[in-house]
Amino acid sequence: MTTGRKTSIESALFCLLVAACSTEQGTTDASVPIADGGAADRSAVDSGPVDAAGVDTAGIDAEASCGPGRGDCDGDPSNGCEVDLTSSSQHCGQCGNACAAEERCVGGSCECAPGFHRCGQLCVSDTDVDQCGPQCVKCPEPPNGTPYCAGGACYFTCDPGYRQDGATCVPKPKPPWSSQPSGTTALLGDLWGSGAGDVYAVGDAVTTITILHTTGGGVWTAESAPGVGKYGLGALWGSGPGDIYAAGAKGTIVHSTGKGTWTTQQSGTAEWLHDLWGSGAGDVYAVGANGVILRSAGSGTWTAQSSGTTADLYGVWGSGPKDIYAVGENGTILHSAGNGGWTAQSSGTTEWLMEIWGSGPKDVYVVGWAGTILHSTGAGSWTKQTSPSSVNLEGVWGSGPGDVYAVGNSGTLLHSQGSGSWTQIAISTTVKPNLNAVWGSNSGDVYVVGNNGMIIHGP
Repeated sequence: MTTGRKTSIESALFCLLVAACSTEQGTTDASVPIADGGAADRSAVDSGPVDAAGVDTAGIDAEASCGPGRGDCDGDPSNGCEVDLTSSSQHCGQCGNACAAEERCVGGSCECAPGFHRCGQLCVSDTDVDQCGPQCVKCPEPPNGTPYCAGGACYFTCDPGYRQDGATCVPKPKPPWSSQPSGTTALLGDLWGSGAGDVYAVGDAVTTITILHTTGGGVWTAESAPGVGKYGLGALWGSGPGDIYAAGAKGTIVHSTGKGTWTTQQSGTAEWLHDLWGSGAGDVYAVGANGVILRSAGSGTWTAQSSGTTADLYGVWGSGPKDIYAVGENGTILHSAGNGGWTAQSSGTTEWLMEIWGSGPKDVYVVGWAGTILHSTGAGSWTKQTSPSSVNLEGVWGSGPGDVYAVGNSGTLLHSQGSGSWTQIAISTTVKPNLNAVWGSNSGDVYVVGNNGMIIHGP
């Protein structure tokens, strides 16, 4: 029948269309019910997550399902294995394993970051002095020093004024002798002080006198002596901070009570006065040109004594009121028992003798030209000591029998420990002017003055 043949043809065409549709959906299974078009099977295929390779990862552990060193730590299938477990500080080796702040993740393990090292369960700074180096030792703290840790080892620095000596800090050597600014270019001829915080220096600036004072801090200030004129000063001595004398050209003598002002005293002579010394406030001597020797009882009046010589006298000193010396040109040495009379002693030299000082009546030094150094034990005889310099020596002073200094031309500074031998000391000044006087408050606080306003302090 025509109707039957048409039905058979339509059925065949429909079957061909169904087969083609099944092939496009990825299956050729003829058993798929035509009624749901294969939806049930597609649901089974597409129901779980897949990785980048299209592998179904449903039901598989987030880390185990990723490649080596990777992890899906946020549980989001859309970004796959997003964490590098070998370097993530929040997920080191496995998800959720966070490294400490001082650690970093290396190869899946938490290790100490650069600048830190492990001590027990902690990472500590490489500079930690309480846990230094791989052994985590505590750095020892030496007296007068501060420890530090560097490169895994303990070290230490010494406090100011100290230096390292092995495993300890010891005091640094005293700095070399160095100059202090005087504020003048005057020839400074003498200095004296009542103590470390009260030191004076005097000199000749040609047009005016020079009087300087320091409280010991290295700063010098000028003081004035109204009415004295332009005459220079070359001698200085005091019995204490309120009783100070200075003397110089044309018989000039000025006195200060230590308050910064100086008043003139009448000396009764026009000769140049070269040195001053006293056993106390009521027993003061001045010596000068043409054998002049003056004495004052502290009242401001000066009386001349007969020296028995016309030689210029440059130095005066005594161990007490009844044991006084004066020295001068042509090897002159005079001695007095304090009664006003003076007798000559043989010096054994014709050199000009410029200064005298002693630690006591049996330990007396005299210095002079051509490097002359004489010593006496107080019996009236003098022994020459060998000097390392042949320059003219102008001043001598010591803090005691084992600590004696002598100064002279060309920046010469000599020292003796009282054994009879002398050594030369270098001074850290570019210019080496003539040095004229030395004085100190103690062995560690010594001043030297010289030409061109030179003031040197040491040792």
